Amino acid sequence: MVYGEFVFEGYRYDAAARALSLTYRFTDGPRFTEELRFEVPPRELTSQDRVVLDRETAAFMQVFYERGLAEFAYRNGLSLRDHLEFAWEPSAPDSDPVAIDLPRRTCVPVGGGKDSIVTLECLKQSGEDVTAFALGSAEPIAACIATAGVPALRVHRRLDSQLFALNQNGALNGHVPITGILSTIVLAAAVLAGCDTVAMSNEHSASVPNLVADGVEVNHQYSKSLDFEGMLADYLCSRITPGLSYFSLLRPLSEIEIARRFAGSPQYLPVFRSCNAAFKQSPTERARTWCGNCPKCRFVFLALRVRRAVWPEEPQAVRVRGRRGRERRGDDVPRPAPGLEARRGRAPSRRRRWRPERVPRAVPGAAPAPRAGRVPGAARCESMSWPAGGWPSGASAARARPRSGSCAAGCRTCR
Repeated sequence: MVYGEFVFEGYRYDAAARALSLTYRFTDGPRFTEELRFEVPPRELTSQDRVVLDRETAAFMQVFYERGLAEFAYRNGLSLRDHLEFAWEPSAPDSDPVAIDLPRRTCVPVGGGKDSIVTLECLKQSGEDVTAFALGSAEPIAACIATAGVPALRVHRRLDSQLFALNQNGALNGHVPITGILSTIVLAAAVLAGCDTVAMSNEHSASVPNLVADGVEVNHQYSKSLDFEGMLADYLCSRITPGLSYFSLLRPLSEIEIARRFAGSPQYLPVFRSCNAAFKQSPTERARTWCGNCPKCRFVFLALRVRRAVWPEEPQAVRVRGRRGRERRGDDVPRPAPGLEARRGRAPSRRRRWRPERVPRAVPGAAPAPRAGRVPGAARCESMSWPAGGWPSGASAARARPRSGSCAAGCRTCR
């Protein structure tokens, strides 16, 4: 069935229960209610009722939906052109940002995989006040946070059951920009819990599109890209609050470098899990071990296998939940793809040997989005790592620069 307009009907926040209800509906169809329950300390908030969108908010939503749903449209044979428009009111007043006094504390979303673990350990070793964030209560996430030994914020999200019923009845399904959705939730939780920074764990290849179809870039990881990061951070500063920063700590790093740094924290090997099957919507359907056959299982095996081959002087085999990813132990553990099998036993030549990338020893924290007089200087700390071509100019550069203070090497260039 084809419905008409999709309407964001309203929201309700219950401060006592720390619960947020979001209501959506089709003009000629069902109504949906999404619920978020925040396990954070209570905080008094000022509500600003908005009944129409201003131009900047509508433009932000337009880009987010068009690019974030590009893969959904591509796989379902759809075109979003001329079918997606956020109505805005020219007479709507601008949403002035609110000044919020937040203490210096960094909130790190934890997904149970290696990337967020690297971010946690980097910030901990740099002496930062770190709080983990978890969406839901998946066992790998809880285990990683417990291993890290840091306090945690939790938010429980409940989708409307009608969505699943629609899928069962033939409604289109596919990839949605879940990291973008998570980002807005963790930003709200950070304000409630008193954190001035949200540090994501998105590396630089997330900005590269997977393909171009009919002139449209399709990026499976669009909401992990630098483009989305900058857009959200700018909107956050200009429309929400300049006192809250949003950036990715791992943006300069490659997947191999992240795997190298992760391997330096062996205490997480028994508990981390990036398997898609471990994070299904229904808790009863979640796998309790690595499935060994989903794209994430294969990718993590490959990344850590390369990491082992590059540094053969460290004989410890990479084990995932007690299993070698390259062995078959029973019918429930499929062999890796042929491309991975072909790498078995191959020692890298000296010419191909990977070299560890230089990574930040100081914390590349996020300054608030730039205002007058806050453009970063040209000086660069010798202990910092910079991507090829340097950091992007403008707002992204300001967010990527280190926080005030000398770095771990004693250099004061980072001031």
